[in-house]
Amino acid sequence: MDNWVQAILDFFGIDTYEDTMNMSEEPPSTASVDYDFIMGHEVGSGKYDSKVPHLPPGSGITLGAGYDISSRKDREVYQDMINIGLPENQAKAISAYAGKTMTDPLFRHELRFNPNLKQIQLTDEQEKALFSKTVQPYEKALDKLVKVPLSPNEKTAVLSLLYNIGEGVFSKSKALASLNKGDKESFLRQAFDPVIGFVKAEKGGKPLGGLVKRRQIEKELFLASN
Repeated sequence: MDNWVQAILDFFGIDTYEDTMNMSEEPPSTASVDYDFIMGHEVGSGKYDSKVPHLPPGSGITLGAGYDISSRKDREVYQDMINIGLPENQAKAISAYAGKTMTDPLFRHELRFNPNLKQIQLTDEQEKALFSKTVQPYEKALDKLVKVPLSPNEKTAVLSLLYNIGEGVFSKSKALASLNKGDKESFLRQAFDPVIGFVKAEKGGKPLGGLVKRRQIEKELFLASN
């Protein structure tokens, strides 16, 4: 190495050229995510028991924290059920409804009385395993949309928000634009504020208490030290 190069490195306190390769900030995609934090907001509340097959409005059969059968192919559903440890007869039974959104009374009757569906009762570990599959597309979307480095807590908070409101809404939001500009103060206001943040079920609606509370918890996590 030339003496003048070493002199510059010594001035900045860098021992070797290789050290300069490690000085860049960590990209968003490498920050680890606390999936339990996100899943905690998706289960254990409301009238639907996430550990058994249920039918939220406008959806197909759903299992766990948002694993909607209607948006998947039968082979994918079958393999996912086998992978988390469901018996073959239960995996076949639930995968038969893949790609279908059926909300009529007859379907609800079948959901209630189909013996193979009635036997499905996820354990905590199975529910976590299924959620890790469910959240993957959202994490990929976050890594694509967010252009600035995030700490693990920041990434978990933003992913929780994105999972809740959807990629389409998040991708067009002022909150994302502010975040990518490095303006975290504006991002916090646009994303989590109890009045102008993502606290309404529909545009022009009134803030909902449950969403206001969730946004506050996400904001606190975003601001917390890792």
